[in-house]
Amino acid sequence: MKRIRRGTTLIELIAALVILSLLAAVAGLGLVEVTEGYVFAKLNAQATEKGQVAISRLVKELTEIKSNNITSGTSTTLTYLICSGASHTVSLSGNNLLFDGSILTDRVNSFALTYQADITSAATSTYTAGVSTIINISLGITAAENQSFVFTNRVILRNYNCGGYR
Repeated sequence: MKRIRRGTTLIELIAALVILSLLAAVAGLGLVEVTEGYVFAKLNAQATEKGQVAISRLVKELTEIKSNNITSGTSTTLTYLICSGASHTVSLSGNNLLFDGSILTDRVNSFALTYQADITSAATSTYTAGVSTIINISLGITAAENQSFVFTNRVILRNYNCGGYR
């Protein structure tokens, strides 16, 4: 009589375990790559949101001031009065953009204010009372893996009295 062998040998089990281990390692590396990509995208989205919120806030604040209520303006600092008489300051301190001393946004790698008399004139780094009517804002934010996002906007100063236009 012939004897029929059923089952698997130890070598077959070890070979199957090695193949499964290799497949698991490849799948694990793929999962790590997907996770890193997700984290990268999330950090960049957060940086973009910070920049958009900061530039929108600056535009909103600067749109409401009178052209003759700016007390001083340089390339990184702007001090102005609002209709109630309160003074506000926007400034760069290290990697933080400050509004009245409070952090408006962090991870700032560049911030520049330039001033123009009109749309065709050259931009300067210092505000000139009675001449400058446009403020250009540029804000750079550092994102994941030291990528930089730059946000720019322009504000045309209004020439009105606090009670309305003249």
